[in-house]
Amino acid sequence: MKLIRKIAAAAAIGAAVVATTALAGPASAATTATSFAIVNGASPGLCLDADASNGNVGPGANVTAYPCNNGSNQQWIAPGDGTLHNAANTSLCLDANASNGNVGSGAQVTAWTCNNGANQQWS
Repeated sequence: MKLIRKIAAAAAIGAAVVATTALAGPASAATTATSFAIVNGASPGLCLDADASNGNVGPGANVTAYPCNNGSNQQWIAPGDGTLHNAANTSLCLDANASNGNVGSGAQVTAWTCNNGANQQWS
C-alpha cells in the first residue's frame, strides 16, 4: 500500500492520526496545513521520526520508525502537492535518496530540503 493511502486510511479511522494546530509563522501551504503523525500499522507505538538527536531537524536527518512521543519531528504536513514536510522544519521534505539519479529498493529515506524532485513525491 502506498504512503498517502496509508495516511488517508489512518485519517479515516482517526486513532492513528494525531492532529495539532497550525504552525506559527508566515502563512504558506506548509505552515497553514494541519500536521499529523504517521503511525506504523504493524506496531502502533512507532511513528515516522526525523532524527533530532542534535536538538533540531536539519537536512539529511535520518527518518526511521521510533517510539511515538508527540514531538514536532514526528509531525508531518501534506500541503497537497505530493510532498510531506516535517513540522519541526517545514523547509524539509520526506526524501528517498536518489544517489545515482534513481530511487531503488531499499533507498534511505531522510528529511531533505524541499526541491520538487520526483524522489520527494509520495502517493
